[in-house]
Amino acid sequence: MNRSATAMALLTALVACGGPNYPDWDGSGELPSASGGAGANGVGCRPDLDGVIADSELASAIGATVRYFVSTGERQVDVEGAAIEAMRVWDLSLVEDSDRLLAVTALPTSGAWFADRIAQADHTYLVPLDADGALLGIMQRRPGALAALGSASAEPDPPAGQTLLIYDAPVDLFRLPLGVGDGWTSEALITDGKVQGLPIAARQTWRVEALREGQLVLPDLTFERVLQVALFIHQEAIVGPPTDWVQISFLAECYGEVARFTSPLGVTSASFDTASEVRRLGF
Repeated sequence: MNRSATAMALLTALVACGGPNYPDWDGSGELPSASGGAGANGVGCRPDLDGVIADSELASAIGATVRYFVSTGERQVDVEGAAIEAMRVWDLSLVEDSDRLLAVTALPTSGAWFADRIAQADHTYLVPLDADGALLGIMQRRPGALAALGSASAEPDPPAGQTLLIYDAPVDLFRLPLGVGDGWTSEALITDGKVQGLPIAARQTWRVEALREGQLVLPDLTFERVLQVALFIHQEAIVGPPTDWVQISFLAECYGEVARFTSPLGVTSASFDTASEVRRLGF
């Protein structure tokens, strides 16, 4: 696989974060603003802990910030979790000295150098994909789904070279309501794209499966009835062999994605035990 296609695969994998979730939408078809009224958890949403992520339990807002501990280098993971007193438990409470803290804040698409390349629909926003904000994921939250539209460098001419990857159609990362056993497949085509200044074209297939639920223990919080969702991504570039990778997202009602495992390239199964990156909510 050539350098530009490899870089594109890594960038696309990062997009699935989805960005900050601000839980104050009532599911009526109108998405909330960040100034919505507070609810039982202080941010406008009361989880019912039924094991299903409802439309009203996964919303996004410009200006909302989420902080993640992000691993550096490969990390051993347990995708299936441990069985403790008839409950499935994932313990991600350990923070390594090498972990870094990443603050992810949703940004408006207006004014971006690539704004004319994306559909300016309501509730389209940007999220940083790396610690310094040099790369941005382009996201869209519409009633019934959180979708990725592509990714781009924050500046048109950065030192590393311009990146611009726009899908020909939105890729649904999460369709709502979402519960164990739900799944779907989406396809996206990237044409006339760039990765670090190099031209690229590719086709991607995204297969999503909600695998299981359980308790998730993080450094600062414990979540009950978290939904574990696997995203299987297959990419065929116009030059070079195809490649695959898998992301495992943990979704909590009213908080969105609270943890994630990203597999190394070449993985096609959700049962991998080594992650290229682990991130989880924390201070």
